[in-house]
Amino acid sequence: TKDQIIGYFVAQYGEKILAAPPKKGFNLTAWITPFVVIALGAGIVYLVITKWVFRGKIRQKRIRKTHPQEIEDKYRKKLKKELEEFEF
Repeated sequence: TKDQIIGYFVAQYGEKILAAPPKKGFNLTAWITPFVVIALGAGIVYLVITKWVFRGKIRQKRIRKTHPQEIEDKYRKKLKKELEEFEF
């Protein structure tokens, strides 16, 4: 049978001949580690993106507090100019 053939080769050459390690003992780390690393990586990416967004919001608040009307006027003029150029 298939199991007997696999058993023979594992007995002859060891578990290293298998395409995937068996899910028992120390070999469990080979199955679990990739998922743990992916989860940790996703968590780090989330934290970094959240930090960048938070910094951007703080920076925008500071700019608005120091020059609120100047910025608004600047963008209103730019918007008006672009709308005039866009219309036929």
